[in-house]
Amino acid sequence: MGKRIILVGDIHGCWSEFEELLIKLAYQEKRDRLISLGDLIHKGPESSRVLRYFIENNLEVLRGNHEDCLLKALLGERAMYPEATEILEHCGLSKKKLIAWLQAMPLYLKEKEFLAVHAGFSPWCKLSENIEQDYFTVRTADSEQEELSSKASGKGL
Repeated sequence: MGKRIILVGDIHGCWSEFEELLIKLAYQEKRDRLISLGDLIHKGPESSRVLRYFIENNLEVLRGNHEDCLLKALLGERAMYPEATEILEHCGLSKKKLIAWLQAMPLYLKEKEFLAVHAGFSPWCKLSENIEQDYFTVRTADSEQEELSSKASGKGL
């Protein structure tokens, strides 16, 4: 029998709730394959702790919009913000290694048993041909207009 696959999204720095979930699932590292669908960080009080857990245990993480935001801040493509500074100081990796870890995150996982993304993708092209941002912002696809929408705008991307 193969490993049980556990997909978890949008932990958002909520360590105690995440830990409670793992207990309820009777998660066992050797028996289970734990995959984050992104948004490990932001909003909750313990982003660094959640991030460290996934880094230290070498767990799979898809890039969500919040990881993308952190990556852009670390690369200087947007302003650093207090939580990004706190994460950098407490995640256990140097800035260079944290950037490399974030950049190495896949945008999707396609396997025989499942297809996983953080948000969505365009059904009108090959999965690998989607625009990077679509994987962590798409919320709906209008088949009549062949238009993608994000939660934020409600309009085409």
